[in-house]
Amino acid sequence: MSKHQQGFTLIELLIATSIMLMMLVMAMFGYQLYDKQWRKEKDNVSIAFTQLKTFDLFNSALHGIVPYLVNEKEKVGFYFLGKQDGFTAITTNPIVNTGYPAVIRIFTELDDVGQYRLVYEEASLKNTWLVGANQRLNFSERLVVLRDIKDIEFQYFAIPNASEPVEMDENDQIIDRRRWLHVHDGLTAFTHPEKVQINIAGFPIYASIASRAEAVAAKVATEAF
Repeated sequence: MSKHQQGFTLIELLIATSIMLMMLVMAMFGYQLYDKQWRKEKDNVSIAFTQLKTFDLFNSALHGIVPYLVNEKEKVGFYFLGKQDGFTAITTNPIVNTGYPAVIRIFTELDDVGQYRLVYEEASLKNTWLVGANQRLNFSERLVVLRDIKDIEFQYFAIPNASEPVEMDENDQIIDRRRWLHVHDGLTAFTHPEKVQINIAGFPIYASIASRAEAVAAKVATEAF
């Protein structure tokens, strides 16, 4: 057995230390990349969850739309105005000020690159009694429901005009006058849509509305005589 113990030389120690430093640097670099990617994915998940929650609340507001009668210059009609780029109605399921009915405006607007945004605005009726079609309301809440939409279309399933005479077919059955419309004014038509459709780039969103509009209209017409 040798009397001299063999150990590391200075060069070997420097080489080993250099290798360890390189491994630490690579590990730190990899961790930073992982942390950056993880934070990015976390932000994306958070944004997606927020968008999903907003859209779910928006869908609930659509299904909460109800017929509501108002007066305007001694004329009674339904508070609903639907156009090709959006509509105004009353919902019992507002997104922001829950627990009270609200007037909602759902419409589209163009962004800077020529695509559409689907916008939701809300005016709570908590401390307001809505009586007139042109009554001023405070639309204090605004949400962008969807962005970057290439194509969007609004339609309303309703009787175009309640004053039109009833028509019968050859079997003495009343002809159904309901159809899909691009424009519908509930005040002048004295009818409220039974369905609202928002077609977003070929994907339709339907909302059925409480079928009490005709009953309310008949009651008002009866009381008028």
